[in-house]
Amino acid sequence: MNSSSQTYAVTIDNQSNHAICSVKFYPSGSYLLHADNLLKKSLFKTEKIPPHQTAIVDVPEGVYDIRIETCDGLVWGQDVFKVPKETSWSVTDDQLFRPVR
Repeated sequence: MNSSSQTYAVTIDNQSNHAICSVKFYPSGSYLLHADNLLKKSLFKTEKIPPHQTAIVDVPEGVYDIRIETCDGLVWGQDVFKVPKETSWSVTDDQLFRPVR
């Protein structure tokens, strides 16, 4: 990724009843290939997003895999999120799941 890439405001709309503690963007394909190094591979992280609130993250143009984690351990992920084509994303309770460990 070029460090002079233009960034775009991506809105994260937490429509769930859970606080989001982490939103991570990974270069597309790296999330699944390097799941054991998730925390090291993340490009961007947000601050905590309370239930029914939004946050804005500046993200360079590109194709990403996204993973969110709630503060109580629920997870949601999406692959092939294209910036700037997609500039917002909503998280609802029915999209969240507890990962199997």
